[in-house]
Order: sequence, then structure tokens, then C-alpha cells
Amino acid sequence: ASGVEKHYLLPFSGQIVFSKDEMLINQSKLCQPDGDCGEIIRIELKGNGVWEIKDRIELKDIRADEVLGEIRVN
Repeated sequence: ASGVEKHYLLPFSGQIVFSKDEMLINQSKLCQPDGDCGEIIRIELKGNGVWEIKDRIELKDIRADEVLGEIRVN
């Protein structure tokens, strides 16, 4: 840890979990009739407040109550 505090402005809400230089944002919701239950967004945090969406994991017919850490979907 360099001891440097970093700040990021992100236009997302939901449960947030940090994993190294990434964060997972759980935007789960009550499942809709079409099976849409929200999504989990993987954000890569870069230097100087820069960030990038690395992945969007659609929750289809399943709701994520809580994200505890690493997610890999193949």
C-alpha cells in the first residue's frame, strides 16, 4: 500500500465489494416475470480516479442477495 488515498465517482448504487483493483457492484432486484433479476457489475479501478466496466453479469432467474467476493463466469 502506497498510503495514497484515491477517490472515484461512480454512477452506480448497490452492495459494493472490493477485490484488489476491482470492485463488484450487486444491482440485484426482485425477479421480473421475464426472469430479469438485475446484474452484477465488475469495475476495474485505475489511477487518477479513472475506472472501466470490465464485465456485466446478468442475473437471469436467480437473485444475488449478497456478493462476497470473486466472480468468474465462463
